[in-house]
Amino acid sequence: MAAATAVAAAAAVAVAAVQTPSVEFDDTRIVEMAMQWVKPDGGDSLMSYFQQVFPVAERYGVKALGRLIPEEAVVGDMVPSVIGMVEWPRLESFDGFMADADYRRLYPQRDSALERLIVTHMRPVEKVSVSFDPDKVYELSGLWIRPDGGRERLDNYFAQLQPIAAEYGARQVVQLAGLRSAWGDFLPTEVRVTEWPDKHSWDRFLGDKRVAMLQQLRDSALSKITITRCSAQATGH
Repeated sequence: MAAATAVAAAAAVAVAAVQTPSVEFDDTRIVEMAMQWVKPDGGDSLMSYFQQVFPVAERYGVKALGRLIPEEAVVGDMVPSVIGMVEWPRLESFDGFMADADYRRLYPQRDSALERLIVTHMRPVEKVSVSFDPDKVYELSGLWIRPDGGRERLDNYFAQLQPIAAEYGARQVVQLAGLRSAWGDFLPTEVRVTEWPDKHSWDRFLGDKRVAMLQQLRDSALSKITITRCSAQATGH
């Protein structure tokens, strides 16, 4: 818990200068999702790393979007210490950043702070403005869609599920299509982030018999799924 708190503080330092009360997920740009597992004593080192690396990334047009702090694996085992989301103008912008000598010299400091790192690049399905609220709960779903009619079945599943979720105050805030795995092995077909009023609302939804009845349809559409319960750091703070 102490490591997660330190990481959250480090992420806040890294992005405070560029965040606004709401951020736009632009469907013409690239969203990077960086999942970081921090060593128990790595918080201070990671804070220093963020302070140094973000000015380098800004040369290539990076923009901070938000941070999720995973708290529980609902399905699967994806529970990093922190998930940072940033935007790049294009994939080549990230590649230029990766090749920058000023970034490469920071590798040892980054690696000394982290047990594991996954970096995935995605594109928003549509342009949308999002304000991450620290008083809300966020569902991060990674979906690997079957090629044999899975998309149609998944669309049918969500068409039935989302009205039920709305009864409990949920709303989907962003949907992202997977493009490439830049680091690690996490490349779902899509990622969806859903906002819930609180944990109790989500738990009541999960206990709804109508949701259980739809699970077979969901599973027929997917080869794999991960669902992580997260909190968020407020956009603009």
